[in-house]
Amino acid sequence: MKLLTRYTLRTFVRYLMLTTATFTSLYLLVDFLDKVDDFVENHAAGDLYFSYLVALFPGALTQMMPLATLLAVFLTIGGFNRTAELTAMMAGGVGIWRIVLPLCLAGMLISGAVLLSNEFVVPWATRSANHILRAEVKGKAELFTLRGKIWFKRENNYINARFFNAQEQLLQSVRVFQFDDNSRLIRRIDAKSANYLAAEQTWLLQECTIYRYENNGKNISHFDEVDKLTFDLGKSVTDLKNVEPKPEEMTYQQLREFVARLQAEGFAPGRHRVAMYQHLATPFASFVMVLLGIPFALKRGRNSGMGIGIAISVAVAVTYIVVDATAAALGTTGKVPPFLTVWIANLSFIVLAIILMFRRRI
Repeated sequence: MKLLTRYTLRTFVRYLMLTTATFTSLYLLVDFLDKVDDFVENHAAGDLYFSYLVALFPGALTQMMPLATLLAVFLTIGGFNRTAELTAMMAGGVGIWRIVLPLCLAGMLISGAVLLSNEFVVPWATRSANHILRAEVKGKAELFTLRGKIWFKRENNYINARFFNAQEQLLQSVRVFQFDDNSRLIRRIDAKSANYLAAEQTWLLQECTIYRYENNGKNISHFDEVDKLTFDLGKSVTDLKNVEPKPEEMTYQQLREFVARLQAEGFAPGRHRVAMYQHLATPFASFVMVLLGIPFALKRGRNSGMGIGIAISVAVAVTYIVVDATAAALGTTGKVPPFLTVWIANLSFIVLAIILMFRRRI
């Protein structure tokens, strides 16, 4: 590795560590201040504060990385400009692309690291953070999944369902096991689906078969079939939303399998399909920010200070988030193919970076 490349990367890494630590700390602080009332009101143990922040850290790090990378590039090139090092390099016959190429390669490496982290670390950490807040801090009894089914308990009833569609407020393939006080199975209800009746705060089971058991729950004595049956499952739609797989808690493969399940059952997988493709597209935001930061820093010249860098970085990041969120919403509705919408922000900002580079004659 040549001396110039080492020097450029060393400067960039130093700024990247500073900006990453700053933005990640701010993210954790804002999130914690938003949740601290839950910890205080529920008299949470001191170690839960620390455990929650540790579990939240990987997600915060990957979300702040594009902004941190943009500012680090801005400060690196801006620093070379302020100290006339950039002028000296170019006077020595070193082209501008030779100077910024290590930054572009570093941006690709960062994007690759974020991609791997989003697949192997962030989903697990996010599940842990949500579990700490929901179960250990707020003390809510969590629903759980076993062999791909949702399970929960109400009094002497054990209920499972194939999955829950929050958008349609629908439980699919519901089965209710009813036990007596001696834990003997006395009745089982199989229903094709269950719709939530908000006004009555209960559930309407559809296409039911009711089995009655005898001989300590070993034999079926008889069964009845009914079209509809009102039954209190003991859970509201709000309760069940906690068990619906959250995109940020799932890997790409898990999202892919879940989308396939939704399609097989006839449901629109919009939000989860978009999240699946975002797993591949979003990590490359860091590389895009490197390309965008180069012409911005060169344009500012020797005025590329910390304050201006932060202002420009935040403005660019906010614009990127707005464009990305708008495109994702289009993908969710199905009006535009989701695979295309998740790349709109990246491609738009790459085009902008190229235009700015041509204007700077890079």
